[in-house]
This record gives sequence, C-alpha cells and structure tokens, in this order.
Amino acid sequence: MRRLRLPLLLLLIAALAVPLVPSPAAALPLVAGPRVLMLGDSITWQGCTGAAQRVGSDAPDWLEQRDGGCYGFAGATTADMAFMVQGGRFYSPDPGQPHPYFPDRGMADPYSVREAMDRAEVLVVGLGTNDANRRASCGTRAATFWPVQIPNAPGSGPNPPPCELDDRQIREHIDYFVWLARGKPVFWFDVAVTDPTDPAYAHQDAINAQIWAAAGRHVSFHPVPWQRAVAANPSHLRDGVHVSDAGRAARHQLLYDAIRGCGIR
Repeated sequence: MRRLRLPLLLLLIAALAVPLVPSPAAALPLVAGPRVLMLGDSITWQGCTGAAQRVGSDAPDWLEQRDGGCYGFAGATTADMAFMVQGGRFYSPDPGQPHPYFPDRGMADPYSVREAMDRAEVLVVGLGTNDANRRASCGTRAATFWPVQIPNAPGSGPNPPPCELDDRQIREHIDYFVWLARGKPVFWFDVAVTDPTDPAYAHQDAINAQIWAAAGRHVSFHPVPWQRAVAANPSHLRDGVHVSDAGRAARHQLLYDAIRGCGIR
C-alpha cells in the first residue's frame, strides 16, 4: 500500500492543476437578440465549458440564449488573440488546445475567429492576465503554435525569445480589437490575480490601467470590474488566478449586469 501513495498524490496534484469547468448540459434554445461572442484566455475557457466552447449553463439564461460563440485559449495574450484573428482560421498541433468552434449561425466557416467577430453584435474579451506576466508576450506563444511568426516579434525562427510588453503595445492591442468591432460594444474584463507569487501579480494594475483608460478613448468600450469583484470575494478564485465554480457564475453575472446596464436587450 505504501508504494501507491506517491503515484496517487501525483495524480491528485495533476487533477488540481486543471482549470475547473462545468459539466456540459443541454443548451437552451437561442432567442432573438444580439449575439454575444466571447474570446479570451484560460479563464474564459473555464466559462466556455472548456472543450464544449459555448457559454456555460451556470450563466444567466440571457447570455446562454444569445451565444454567438465562446472560446478561450490557455496562455493567450492580447498579441496571440490578435494574431489568431488576423490568421482567419485557427490551426494548432497542440492536442491540448481544441480548435475553436463558433456555433454555426449560417457562418461560411464556423471555425473562423474573424467571421465570428464580424457576425456578433457584442464582443466580450477576457485577456490581460498573461500580458501581465510580461514574459510570454510579443507573440512568443503564438509563434510556438503557429507556423507563421507575428510581425515584428523579437528574435528569429519559430520561437522568438520572451520579451517585455510595454504599455503602448497593450494600448495598441486593445485599440485593435475595438477597431475590429466596428462600433459594436466591447466588454473587457480587467485582471484579478491574488497570488503574490504569480508573475502577473506585480503587473496587473498596469494592465488594468490601460484597460480602463480605453473607455476614455472609445465610447463603445466597457471595462468589466472583475478585480473589484474578486477583492470583495476572494473565493471567486480557486488558485489566485483561475475561477472557482462560484467565481465562474459570478463572472457571468458580472458580465450580464454590465451588458444590460448599457441598455442592450
């Protein structure tokens, strides 16, 4: 029996490291109204029921019934997602990253991030946590998973070295997504990291400053105060970064309140 303890312990640790997602349930039927598209990192992935890639059943019915697609890419930065949009279809040799499928609402290509953005009436973005790391930025991860390197990425070859991501670049990336939305409302979650040992912890306020400043440049841009919600209830995070079950539902509710608060019905 003693020989089993270490393997069992390792299995338990591995299980805890996987972001929690709700079990897929039968989706509510869609109703008339604006289609909401969600794009982001692993925190968004949790809200998209993981590989199911649709808004989870623990979201308010209004969001679930207006699902225009939901996709989170673990480790994604603003540069990575911008590259994914520019590249049209997403291809990854990584078996741990499913191809994003956006529910086919008459799309010519339901795997196209750009087409999904063009067809949605509301864009929701959950990016910035990995930018706050300031290490896996400037397209490093994208260059690892795509054969084409991001223009102006430092270094050469398929995997350029990590680099610092300054405030100007973050600002430009945010402005790029607003430009892609073509006047459609953009709701962007700010960053909340409570684990002081996480690299993102030290830089989250700088990222959030850029997110909130964007509201002053674009009338269609709406920051979603996730950091404030986590400060009020730290149990929303299970590991200082990723959401708990209760946190996932709270994040959906926060988004719903923000969208409805702007008069979108």
